[in-house]
Amino acid sequence: MNVTACKTHKITTKDTDLKTILDTYLPHIKERSVVAITSKIVALCEGRVAEIGTIEKDELIKKESEYYIPSEENQYGVSITIKNNIVIASAGIDESNADGKYVLWPDDPQESANRIREYLATSRGLKEVGVIITDSRLSPLRWGVTGVGIAHSGFEAVNDMRGKPDIFGRPLHVTKVNILDGLAAA
Repeated sequence: MNVTACKTHKITTKDTDLKTILDTYLPHIKERSVVAITSKIVALCEGRVAEIGTIEKDELIKKESEYYIPSEENQYGVSITIKNNIVIASAGIDESNADGKYVLWPDDPQESANRIREYLATSRGLKEVGVIITDSRLSPLRWGVTGVGIAHSGFEAVNDMRGKPDIFGRPLHVTKVNILDGLAAA
């Protein structure tokens, strides 16, 4: 596996055309590539932002999450939420590097991933290309953040090993390998 980072200009709310960003920074992609793009870029291009000061962050977090534990009710000092079946702090709402705005997740990350993959495949003449929309998340009882895939398109996200033998021939009963998050972390 080769991982290549593509540095872009500073993406802001003025950047509303994701296709232009993809064309500028990813003009050539090889067959069977997987493109990982941060949810922040997708959300900014989709206009999924709220001005700081126009809404309380806690109210926005409640609105954006399916389940919510307020920051004052846990020892970590962050709102622990579930959004799109992912345990994530603050429903993925980010205010770092956001120029006075709260940046939310894309409205429908799966639809965004499908749309990006279709565009890359069509515009580059590719038959097999994958897309991951990424974010970073905290892990309970661990320091630091790690990459997580919030949506994917064009490849199998989980390698199901159940029923296959381990190295000693014993059948595996619960093992599933999370390809999506492994690639997002890379």
